[in-house]
Amino acid sequence: TAWAVALMRKIFKPGHRYWKSGVMLLDLAPKGAEQLALFDTPPIIIEDRRSDVMRVVDTINDKWGRGTLGIGSAGLQGARGWSMQRRMLSPRYTTQWAEMPTAQA
Repeated sequence: TAWAVALMRKIFKPGHRYWKSGVMLLDLAPKGAEQLALFDTPPIIIEDRRSDVMRVVDTINDKWGRGTLGIGSAGLQGARGWSMQRRMLSPRYTTQWAEMPTAQA
């Protein structure tokens, strides 16, 4: 985070629009709640990696304040100072038959 802030201070130019971004941690699950296949990585190695990630998250939250990093599915607390941008919304033709593109001969 410190590096990201330092780099943004270097490249920041007044008058330019900047967008919020984030980092996603996927496949988070409670310890021991995983169904393995025949050739999966042993659970001990996976748990060690997960513990390392959680230790980093806890260290960052301890240093810069609770809630600096969190789990995306936990939602946002309080009023948001931003709103979702919908002008670049992807088409829904994979879920809406009426929006399916058609080819004309």
